[in-house]
Amino acid sequence: MAKKLDSDLSELIRLFDCYGALLTDRQRDVLALYYQEDLSLSEIAAELGITRQAVSDSLRHSEQQLTEIEEKLGLAHMLRQIRTICADESADPELRLRVIQKIVNR
Repeated sequence: MAKKLDSDLSELIRLFDCYGALLTDRQRDVLALYYQEDLSLSEIAAELGITRQAVSDSLRHSEQQLTEIEEKLGLAHMLRQIRTICADESADPELRLRVIQKIVNR
């Protein structure tokens, strides 16, 4: 399984940060070992005592699940927008607050 491109990986990490608690312990472990620890499928399989195919299936299913959750809830996208607005120090604080309220109340 090829590693994700930087932009895809960044998005997956954002989704994992937002929704990782909704995954099973095994799914979280597999994602963390693969993306954060940079282990290969074979290394993860050996560490967890499962097949390489099971690792691949878990990664694919977990990534799909995170994407589907984001499509339904949109919280990661909302959080990214809020962070962007908050980082703009030149914007009027009241304007920032109104924009954030619009984002949250969608």
